[in-house]
Amino acid sequence: MNTVYYRLPLNDVYTRISYDGEPLLLTSYADLGQREGFVIAPFVISDETPLILLPSDTPGWQRSEYRLSSATRDWKVVDEQEYRNVYEADFGIFHNQVNNGRFDKLVLSRCRRVTLDREPDLEQIFIYYCNAYPNAMVMLFSTPLSGTWLVASPEILLESDPSGALHTIALAGTMPYSEGTLQWSDKNRHEQHIVEQYIGNTIAPLCHAVTKTGPLTSRAGSLAHLRTDFTFTLDSQSSFGQVLSLLHPTPAVCGMPKERALPFVLANESGNRRYYTGFAGPIGMDCGTHLYVSLRCMSIDGNHCTVYAGGGIMPDSNADDEWNETRLKMIIAK
Repeated sequence: MNTVYYRLPLNDVYTRISYDGEPLLLTSYADLGQREGFVIAPFVISDETPLILLPSDTPGWQRSEYRLSSATRDWKVVDEQEYRNVYEADFGIFHNQVNNGRFDKLVLSRCRRVTLDREPDLEQIFIYYCNAYPNAMVMLFSTPLSGTWLVASPEILLESDPSGALHTIALAGTMPYSEGTLQWSDKNRHEQHIVEQYIGNTIAPLCHAVTKTGPLTSRAGSLAHLRTDFTFTLDSQSSFGQVLSLLHPTPAVCGMPKERALPFVLANESGNRRYYTGFAGPIGMDCGTHLYVSLRCMSIDGNHCTVYAGGGIMPDSNADDEWNETRLKMIIAK
């Protein structure tokens, strides 16, 4: 059985999807342009991490909505493993490449392995994180092909509304959230500007009537990010799938220039991201299309969880600060 729960940001209703048919395995992100259902996309498509669509227009599909309730955290962490020496070695490789000018930015990720005192109830852990991250797109998807993943993402990859207008964002820069005006460092502003510039340049040849708003401070749980919103309409020669294929992965999760950063990350990052920094969400359904980058996420296997986080490496980055930033981004802690 394939099971999905998702809750749109600032919403008190969540959706449960059950699908007992065979998922569609697609070979390209562009193939999603004319599809309907729920998408589970990896960072990079491979035999081990396929691009999965649970199609809503086939037998075996069931979709229900429920009012969000309270949920307590009835589990605790009994063991965790972090590999700082591995991270620092990776950081040195990535930072050296940025320092020597080969890249404007690289994104380095890592994971933390956590053991809970019990196997969590999937719906309850989903509801718990809906309440903990009200501004996020919270999703839990479980399929035999992907495994089980929980996501609480602040980052829109691509949305559409009934009028046909599309919406995406540039999200980068991280600091602890506090009330009042936050003072962003030059490093954070430059990191966000790189992503904003890339998004704008990518969509410009495909669309018209682009509206840009930002950058503004956006809250994501206990953290804040810089965010720029783009709303646009495709021209007659362009398609949704084409935009999606060009946007993913954005420099916010990969680096810049993207065409060189992606193979560098795949060759030099010690971990395997799998579905972390991919994207997921409903596509082409009556609720609209809401595809979010799979951030603030963890995979769940019984009572064992692997929690993922990453950060942008710039010339003025240092390993201690970046390590602490990834710790703040992780959605589970003692």
